[in-house]
Amino acid sequence: MEILNNIMSRAVSEGLFEGLQLPNGGPLLSHLLYADDAIFVGTWSRANLLSLNRILRIFSLLTILKVNLGKSRVFGIGACDFEVRDFASILNCHRGSFPFIYLGIPVGVNIRWVVNWKPVIDKFNSKLSTWKAKVLYLARRITLTKAVHGSDLEKDFLKYGFNIHSLLHCEIAYGDFACFLLDNWTGVGLLYDLFPSIFYLAGQKKIKVQDCYELVGSTLLWRWGWKRDPSSAQEWAECSLLMALLSQQKVKAGLDTWGWKGCSVYAFKVKSVRRELCEAKGNTFQNFDFIWNSWVPPKVNILVWRAIIRRLATKKALSRRGLQVRKTLCSMCHVVEEDVAMFSFHAQALEKCGCRF
Repeated sequence: MEILNNIMSRAVSEGLFEGLQLPNGGPLLSHLLYADDAIFVGTWSRANLLSLNRILRIFSLLTILKVNLGKSRVFGIGACDFEVRDFASILNCHRGSFPFIYLGIPVGVNIRWVVNWKPVIDKFNSKLSTWKAKVLYLARRITLTKAVHGSDLEKDFLKYGFNIHSLLHCEIAYGDFACFLLDNWTGVGLLYDLFPSIFYLAGQKKIKVQDCYELVGSTLLWRWGWKRDPSSAQEWAECSLLMALLSQQKVKAGLDTWGWKGCSVYAFKVKSVRRELCEAKGNTFQNFDFIWNSWVPPKVNILVWRAIIRRLATKKALSRRGLQVRKTLCSMCHVVEEDVAMFSFHAQALEKCGCRF
């Protein structure tokens, strides 16, 4: 396919094949290649199609590879059906119609409609059948579990009343990444929470900090677009407080840096996120500190994780599930019952059978 790419690029540069110029200064599109699939895009003309026919013939002679015309289609956008059939006969292939499937994705449909994505979703569901999760090695199961729980992180924050945007803070340099109203870059909170009337009057809600000031010497002149001028006493009061807050801000050379609430430096740490969630749930963070030790072998991670959720196959647990167990006492000390507490090395279990361990 690299040879075909070179041939097409040379043909476009020599003017033998006229591609499609994308608007707004975009690139010149003539072909798309993926593995053994190819799409050729160009102006709708007989000369262009004859040139493509010659290019495919040359490619076949050079590589001893033939184009499967039985699977090839010619599509015409804005062309009549008779003309599309005529052009398809030049390449000795079939006439195509919209929509069509390319690499499993529907082309020529409204991608915002859920019904058009149903074939793709059904294909993924058929490949991700439930039985495959049962034959996964336990280390891979825990990786899958972490991925699923990680996707619910934002829901957990909303459930316990956290606003992620308020917990993130930005130390601005030029302010080219932080939003003026929607990000915590002043150090006191989100401006749309502190000044709701100003947020309502703002013409652009997602405007960047860089677009709201002008540096004149060493002085920052702040300005932004309004829907209308402030009129009420509340709006003028918030405007005065906002200008007083902005007069304390400074810019510097470099890039904007993001941090997390509670971190001593401007760096995001998963540990601080877990601390916030554990404290909100009423759990002691120290009890979950070991979960983030990535150097622990997978089998140790699995053992600890199953002990936390009380899913270890101990004698007591097997007995509760209805399995016939002769004795639920520990096989080593014959004093205490074999349960999760003993395997998690609780103090009372160690006092009774720790020597045997």
